[in-house]
Amino acid sequence: MHFFILGCGALGSQITLSIALRDDTFYLVDDDRVGIENVGNGTSLYHASHVGRFKAVVLAEMLYRRCLAYATPDTTTFDGSRRRIMEKAHRNVLNDRLLVIDAFDNRE
Repeated sequence: MHFFILGCGALGSQITLSIALRDDTFYLVDDDRVGIENVGNGTSLYHASHVGRFKAVVLAEMLYRRCLAYATPDTTTFDGSRRRIMEKAHRNVLNDRLLVIDAFDNRE
């Protein structure tokens, strides 16, 4: 299965690791970095060693280590329009089995 995850914070990372199976493919979109506020708060999977790193990159590593699933992290900054992101998903991922999950924590 192919997944397109928008937002790799507490919600996005939990959903992603909960649904991942061996050989699944993920495209992870998040331009945010892990901050100290993301560590040890009870909802986040991130650890102190992750502080300062991109959430999408760390989550991609977790996916492979825990589930043998493959991920492409996208850490580019995106504007308020999600249309561009959705178009990119359809161009870069096979359209036969694609699930898009929006886990952004804001509406912008």
